[in-house]
Amino acid sequence: MNKILYIDEDKILAGVVESILTTFGYELESVNREEELQSVAWDGFRLVIIDWMFDGGALAVLKKIVEQGYKGRLLVTSSRAVSNTERLRLEQEGVMFLAKPFTATSLSLGVERALR
Repeated sequence: MNKILYIDEDKILAGVVESILTTFGYELESVNREEELQSVAWDGFRLVIIDWMFDGGALAVLKKIVEQGYKGRLLVTSSRAVSNTERLRLEQEGVMFLAKPFTATSLSLGVERALR
């Protein structure tokens, strides 16, 4: 099963991401508010994709996700400049990074890479 949870406050982008990833054979669910994370069944997802600035900062949200029992892969997206040091630290912790704006191809390749 290739079920993905996409977390981003931008509902329009979430719809675009869903369209792209379903084309590549993934099943996608979107969350646009932190309150919605409380009802997520974490064991159903192989990958969580989260925007770097979601609810003020992805790192705090990622910590909560892991505390709630998520054990799958993590991919952070961002349109803001993130230092190479920060990106390297994330990748050392098993969190992959994908810069925005992304194309359909770069998104699908980023997801493939994160799922390996």
